[in-house]
Amino acid sequence: MAYFNYLEKSVERLEEFSYQALLITQLQSKVYKIESEEVNLLNKFTSALLEFKRDIDQKNILFPELHLLSKSDICTDAELLSNVLKICLNNAIKHAQVNDSIHIKLIQNTDYQPH
Repeated sequence: MAYFNYLEKSVERLEEFSYQALLITQLQSKVYKIESEEVNLLNKFTSALLEFKRDIDQKNILFPELHLLSKSDICTDAELLSNVLKICLNNAIKHAQVNDSIHIKLIQNTDYQPH
């Protein structure tokens, strides 16, 4: 049974890696059409956290600043944002210790000039 769990996890990781590689290729070749829309960061974080609920609960990880995102709406591609959040959260959760807190910091870049 442990062998099948290991195999399943490996397939999931390979599938996720393949999807990310395809997305990066599409972005680099400008095939991906970015769809900007108003997105609430708290909703996106909450959705992303649900995918990692089991790992978060097993390690008893806290997100003390999550409430700060409640009034943070941004104009972005919702799918790309979801992917970035999942990658960042997966990495943070994977490297967190039991009873750790993961802190979220938002920085507004006022110098950004879109092309």
